[in-house]
Amino acid sequence: MPKKNNTFCIAPWVQIVLRTNKKIGPCCILQSPHTINDMSISEYYNSDWNKQIKEDMLAGNAISGCKDCYRNEELGYPSMRQDLNRDYKIVKTDLADKILSYFKYDQLNYPSRLELHISNICNLKCLTCQPEDSSAFLTETSKIRNIPISNLDYQLSQDKINNLLSDITERNIDILDLRGGESMMIPKIKNILLEKNVSNIRELRIQTNGTVYDDTWGEIFSKFEKVEVHLSIDAYDKDNHYIRYPAEWSLIESTVTKLKKIPNVNLCLNTVVSNLNLLVLPKLFDWAIKNNISVHLTTLFYPEIYRYTNLPQQLLTKSLNEISKYSEKFNEEHILNQITALVNHNISNLDLWEDFCIEVSQRDNYRNNSIFKILPQLTEYWTDAKKA
Repeated sequence: MPKKNNTFCIAPWVQIVLRTNKKIGPCCILQSPHTINDMSISEYYNSDWNKQIKEDMLAGNAISGCKDCYRNEELGYPSMRQDLNRDYKIVKTDLADKILSYFKYDQLNYPSRLELHISNICNLKCLTCQPEDSSAFLTETSKIRNIPISNLDYQLSQDKINNLLSDITERNIDILDLRGGESMMIPKIKNILLEKNVSNIRELRIQTNGTVYDDTWGEIFSKFEKVEVHLSIDAYDKDNHYIRYPAEWSLIESTVTKLKKIPNVNLCLNTVVSNLNLLVLPKLFDWAIKNNISVHLTTLFYPEIYRYTNLPQQLLTKSLNEISKYSEKFNEEHILNQITALVNHNISNLDLWEDFCIEVSQRDNYRNNSIFKILPQLTEYWTDAKKA
């Protein structure tokens, strides 16, 4: 009987992810030494580096850049590796080579699934963000830290965007996944998708914070057979305004109303679970249920200070009791399982919690804001952290 392969992932065969730092790789975590400035997508896909990753995965060798997935699986909840394999009906990874051959994934000379982070241009500065993913957050960070950082380090040139997207529209693509920054703010993306024939692209996915939508996107969406719009929303109303600062809830609700009227658009919330929103998620769940919108939960790992595992033990217990009421409606079973394990084993990380308090205090002082407006229950623990 073939040995079970715990390292195989379909990503290197079907997918590329382009990050705003211009690095290319098979997923958002595992990045190659190559950049989009050094080589095209086709050249990267057929590169010796990608071929070696494939060989190692088929051999069952551990990949150093895949440690996040391995860790998730050891903790007992789904990883990106497992999710992507499941998308491609690969359940028995010991038969991976046969499945690749049967579906002819091993004969592709260009990826069928592209996730493009083309620019860090964004109008929001979410607390859990990083400079490479938001120009607004980068500017704020540069001022708070008094360190010069250039937005140009995380943006493709207009010519590069044009060449990249023009090439893609001429390929047979299963999924074109546009991410940010905020892709809806980049005129070049809108213009190319409006002007080009996109019939070779089976599905368009776009991730947006929901505050910059205009009717031009409705025209773009009508050109595709299938569209998925993932709304990056981490909390409800004023809670979301604080976490994904300064998102206006009225704009988000207007966007939702418009998108729900477009027949070929599937709308869902993409919510990243952190220590900022774990205690207030029920309000967002109630709003999603009321509006008949599905919710996809993912666990935040970076920056580490925002992991929900850093919360004081008492608050983890409280959040578990509240979120468990929604276990049949949303896909948070793996998160519930981890919180339960943390509560049962009395696990906490006071060092990261103290770093969290310091970072948030700096941001709040700069923004003239206060975390205690949305999470007053943190007050007593905040004092303890400062004394630690």
